[in-house]
Amino acid sequence: MDHSIIHKESGPDAVFMLQDYEQARTEFTWDRARSRLSGLPGGGLNIGYEAVDRHLVAGHGGREALRCIAADDTVTRLTYAELGGLTGRFANVLTALGVGRQERVFTLLGRCPELYTTVLGTLRSARAVPALLGLRARARAAAAGAG
Repeated sequence: MDHSIIHKESGPDAVFMLQDYEQARTEFTWDRARSRLSGLPGGGLNIGYEAVDRHLVAGHGGREALRCIAADDTVTRLTYAELGGLTGRFANVLTALGVGRQERVFTLLGRCPELYTTVLGTLRSARAVPALLGLRARARAAAAGAG
């Protein structure tokens, strides 16, 4: 499978955050990193809000937020507005199911739009998503009799 490199589109409003990796690494401070976060409107910090909602608040709902390329080369693109709608819907489903704040939500999805919807929707609703690194691959290997 041959995949071309994805290049960001440049334009008058394009701002690339990492121009020089070595300079960024040398000058990095946690205080500067924290200052770039928007924070929740009522105070506090939520990574789901930082990843999606702050872009909506800034009027960037039509910009591409996520691009997924499947094994069959199918490309799925989601704007911030679309991703915000999906993550909000998932957060509402968790609430309707009675999943409380700070409870854990597990997923074994591969890297597809639904994974990002699940993770960001879970985080934006103040629930936790524990990492299951490598578990999906191990489950496939076990199912195939490899271990």
